[in-house]
Amino acid sequence: MKRIYFSIIALAFIATPIFAMDAPPGPNPKLKELSYFAGNWSCKGTGFAFMGMPEHKTTASVEGSWTLDKYWLAMRYHETKTSINAYPIDVRIFMGWDDELQKFASGAVDNMGGYFTQNSPGWEGDKLTFEGAMHAGGHTMKVRDVFTKMSATKVQHMSEVEMEGKWTKLDEETCIKK
Repeated sequence: MKRIYFSIIALAFIATPIFAMDAPPGPNPKLKELSYFAGNWSCKGTGFAFMGMPEHKTTASVEGSWTLDKYWLAMRYHETKTSINAYPIDVRIFMGWDDELQKFASGAVDNMGGYFTQNSPGWEGDKLTFEGAMHAGGHTMKVRDVFTKMSATKVQHMSEVEMEGKWTKLDEETCIKK
C-alpha cells in the first residue's frame, strides 16, 4: 500500500509541472545590457583602509559568463595575494533582471563571509550604479558599486559604503578586457 501511495505522489510531482505551465518566457531582453561584462578582465587599483585592512594596491581577475539559461551573468572577482594584501578578496556575483522592480538585480557572496544584495535602474550614459545592502563583520551597511564604461574593453569600478551617514570608498580600479 505504501508503495502505491508513494508512486501516486511521485507521479503527481512529475506530471504537475508538465500540465501546469507553458514554456518559460525566456530571459528578459534588458539582460543584453549586461553583456558588456561577459568575458575575462584584468584589474588594477586600490583597496582603501577598511575594517582593519590597510590601504593597498590590488591586482585582480574577473571572469564573467552567462549561466542558468542566460537569466544570470555569473562573475568571479578574485584578487592576487601579495605581502600587503595577505587576505585577497574573492567574490561570486550574479547579475540579472527583477521583473517586479523593473531593475537589474545583483547578489554576491565573498570569502570573508559577507554578502550583498543590490539593484540598478540600468545604464545612465556610460555609468551603471548598483545600490543596496552589504552584510559583513556583524554589520549591515548601504553599499554602492559604480561602473563607468571607458571603452568597449575598459571599465572603471568604484565601491563605497555608507557609515554613520558618510560614504567611504572601499576600492577603485580599472579593468581591461583580455
